[in-house]
Amino acid sequence: MSERWAPDRLLRRFAALPEHAMRVTVWREAFAALSADDVVDLIEVVFDHLRRGAPGGKLGYLALIHADVPDAAGRAVLAAAESRGLNRIAGLFTQKPAPVTVDPDTLRGPPLDPDRTVPLGERVSWARRPDRQVIERLLFDPSARVIGKLLNNPKLTEADVLRIASRRPTPASSLEQVFAHPRWGLRLPVQEALILNPHTPLNIACGLVGVVDASTARRIARQPAAHPLVRAAARRLET
Repeated sequence: MSERWAPDRLLRRFAALPEHAMRVTVWREAFAALSADDVVDLIEVVFDHLRRGAPGGKLGYLALIHADVPDAAGRAVLAAAESRGLNRIAGLFTQKPAPVTVDPDTLRGPPLDPDRTVPLGERVSWARRPDRQVIERLLFDPSARVIGKLLNNPKLTEADVLRIASRRPTPASSLEQVFAHPRWGLRLPVQEALILNPHTPLNIACGLVGVVDASTARRIARQPAAHPLVRAAARRLET
């Protein structure tokens, strides 16, 4: 492995880079440049730093689960991790069942206009408005496009985002927007809400389990509403 990808140097980069998107790009470059075994070595170091609370560990781990690794690279890392008995790493790359599907037409929130149905393009535009009454209605919108715009609204609060992340049922695509957001997706309460929502894609929910502390892991492991794979991932972190 070249000096550029030395684990200590990589962790320093994660700690120093000012934006989450930059750290995601570093992982994508690593998967393209390194062998599967070398990537597993890097992930092991990140896990170790994450457990110890060392600088760069959490930032690097969150960037990893946001990296959207190509299927071929993910399969290679999965095989390398399984061959070495590294189940926690393998779990990040194991194909998981699709989330429970939701028909957007069955979702109903407070009407934006009592006299007409507001079309999607107009709702996307309204999501930019600094109007609390409009924001509170759009929190229930079934369109991920609307939710994506709403998440960038400067008047949106963490309590609003928690309502989106906790809502059941809700389309997985809307929860993916919350997860991928560079501000809200890094908030611990939002991450816990995503973990516990059965409509969150399982690769996201199981990946986020890795950032919680032991007491939160115990709570998740005992939540009957959480998916069995999520509870199993949380049980591994209880001690």
